[in-house]
Amino acid sequence: FNTALQITLVLFLVVTQIYPVSLQWTNMFFIVVATSTVLSGADYMWIWIKQVILQERR
Repeated sequence: FNTALQITLVLFLVVTQIYPVSLQWTNMFFIVVATSTVLSGADYMWIWIKQVILQERR
């Protein structure tokens, strides 16, 4: 899901070079994608940390 958002953002930015949109929409899209990226990274790290802890207990 996160990768799809990032690709969509790039496509959105390309399209805005042809059809300008409000800077407010662009900023909102950046915030949504940045938040999704941070949450995805945190989830990824949480899963791996949990796996490392479980393996150390064995």
